[in-house]
Amino acid sequence: MILGDVSGKGVPAALLVASVQTLFRSLSQTMDHPAEILRALCKGIYDETEGSMFVTCIVGLFDLERKTLTYANAGHPSGLIVNKSRVTLLESMGTPAGLFAESTYEAATVPLREGDIGVLVTDGVSESIETDGVCWSELARAALVDLKSPTAEQVCETLMKMAEDGPGPAGDTDWEDDQTAVVFVVER
Repeated sequence: MILGDVSGKGVPAALLVASVQTLFRSLSQTMDHPAEILRALCKGIYDETEGSMFVTCIVGLFDLERKTLTYANAGHPSGLIVNKSRVTLLESMGTPAGLFAESTYEAATVPLREGDIGVLVTDGVSESIETDGVCWSELARAALVDLKSPTAEQVCETLMKMAEDGPGPAGDTDWEDDQTAVVFVVER
């Protein structure tokens, strides 16, 4: 899976989205390690844009037998794994894909348990939630820990409400960005 956000707006950004989708589909047919897919994706984007546009993204691979998520992050907001007893951060670990001709990415593997709720967001959500220099994930973690036995709907509604009510980047009164959240639930 991939969740990403391209730099820029309008037709050039839309064309890059289409290109990234095609490239990701092709790469994921022959590669299965998120860091390697991301490295190749980075090179493909750079070859097309020469660094003038880039993509922040998370590439992940679910292992349903082992119940793990292996992911690599290219400058995208950190994701979260939420359960009634914990909130785990899926940290950002690399530069945006396509910014440089070559980048190296590291992957991390996290165990998944039945009932875990995964949350991935675009920067339109994270930047809306951040307040007074406090990272979005810390504010989200505090809000989500208060939920007792949260459902995916509650997690999504809580985060989107926080984004809706959030001030956005400090000092930018005209700021507006797309707000996307992908939420998944681990079942037996």
